[in-house]
Amino acid sequence: MSIPSSIPAASILDVRETPCADKHPLIFARYDALAEGGSFVLCNSHDPQPLRGKFEGLFPGGFTWEYLQEGPDWLIRITKLRDQGPSGLAGAEPCGCDH
Repeated sequence: MSIPSSIPAASILDVRETPCADKHPLIFARYDALAEGGSFVLCNSHDPQPLRGKFEGLFPGGFTWEYLQEGPDWLIRITKLRDQGPSGLAGAEPCGCDH
């Protein structure tokens, strides 16, 4: 899959080839580093519903999750609406996926 040229390369976090144990820590580190109103586009090989559930538990009402492309590779824009402090997961929590 090619990522549309309309998405700035600097905003993309491509975790398709990232080992499973490293995905969630990498994603949460990127989110934690965002300023309010900032966003990034997550590129993944599957729909990361468990990840979305973690975001909802940690940051209720504090982010948006916008599907830009649904399969075979997934593009999701994650935007920080307000800073609710660090996730605490940036260095510790594997994703638990089987991909």
